[in-house]
Amino acid sequence: MLQAAFSQLCFLRSKESNAPAAYQQAVSSASATDAVLTKAITGRWARGIRNVLIQTVEEANLPIPDYPVQAVLTASLRTSGYVEFMPLWAGQRANQAPAIKVGQIIQMLVREAEARYIRM
Repeated sequence: MLQAAFSQLCFLRSKESNAPAAYQQAVSSASATDAVLTKAITGRWARGIRNVLIQTVEEANLPIPDYPVQAVLTASLRTSGYVEFMPLWAGQRANQAPAIKVGQIIQMLVREAEARYIRM
């Protein structure tokens, strides 16, 4: 069953995705323990794949400013193009998202919606 966050990862890994290849690779090779809940990147809680940016900010043991201050402070790093500084938003099942065509993802979502509707 596709849940909202998982279906987003399917679109990220889809054949038609414009997500950076490094992001797609990080998602496909991440383990469940690589996904962490952090405020390090934007100052808001989010789940992402641990990288140098998250690790460095968290290991500094300094208070992390709230959004939007932290987002502004990390903006140039996040847009640098280096995977170790990108926000790699993903859940614990990130590596299970199939790299398929968008049409196939839509078909899966429709089938699941129809199955839920019929059960109602």
